[in-house]
Parts: sequence; structure tokens; C-alpha cells
Amino acid sequence: MDHSGKVDQDDVVRARNILLASEPRTPRDEVDAYRVLARVSPAAYLPPLSRALDG
Repeated sequence: MDHSGKVDQDDVVRARNILLASEPRTPRDEVDAYRVLARVSPAAYLPPLSRALDG
């Protein structure tokens, strides 16, 4: 994953797929997915990221 200013659209698609998948996900996968998506849309994804980090 690229940590520069731009978010790779492939990373965004992977993150959304992780969150939408029917199979169970690990807490680490969930946090990683929300981190990517929070860079794209902070208002929508920072609250779930915070909850995932608490959990």
C-alpha cells in the first residue's frame, strides 16, 4: 500500500471487498481496510476505524 498523498484505487477496491465479504475477517484486516478508506472519505470511515481500533 502506498503511504503518499494519493490513494491507489486498487487498494480502495480491496478494502471495500474485505469489508463486504461474507467470510469472517480478522480485526487486523478490518483496521487496514478502514485506514485505506478513511484516507478517501474521512467523515465516513474515521468513526468505524476508531471502533475497530478499540475492539
